[in-house]
Amino acid sequence: MLYSDSRANILLFGHTHQAMCTYKKGLWIMNPGSVRGWDASYGVIILDGENTVCYTNPV
Repeated sequence: MLYSDSRANILLFGHTHQAMCTYKKGLWIMNPGSVRGWDASYGVIILDGENTVCYTNPV
């Protein structure tokens, strides 16, 4: 199944520890990063009714 066929709004993954957040074809795709190291970061997901916003921030 392609992600564009899914009813999901957010795809959240990790393991690579590389922060990224993008919006493609109606789907937020986020890796919050890692809380350790020189490029430490965390992810934020805001759910507000029909609106969703995702982003990453450095620690």
